[in-house]
Amino acid sequence: WYQINNILIYILIAATILSAILEEWKEVALICAVVIINVTIGIVQEGKAEKAADAIKNMLAPKAMVIRGGAQVEIPAAEIVPGDVVKIKKGDQVPADVRMIEV
Repeated sequence: WYQINNILIYILIAATILSAILEEWKEVALICAVVIINVTIGIVQEGKAEKAADAIKNMLAPKAMVIRGGAQVEIPAAEIVPGDVVKIKKGDQVPADVRMIEV
């Protein structure tokens, strides 16, 4: 409901009330339509922005390829534990406390 909590919307609602008091029904309908369209567009845009931000966040989350129990698994880098064998390829970020087995 962040879209409704806006000074412009408050002014338009006040104008709607004033137009209704003056019985200007066409203006009331027009202003109501403008408010509804504005809120709808705002909600849609906010939803798209949140999805885009989540996608970027997931892309930037560091991951690591480790060998656990003989199987190669991709996990979040924060879940690396002592004893994990980390497979590193060109361009990967390397945790500072990794012991190099083979170069």
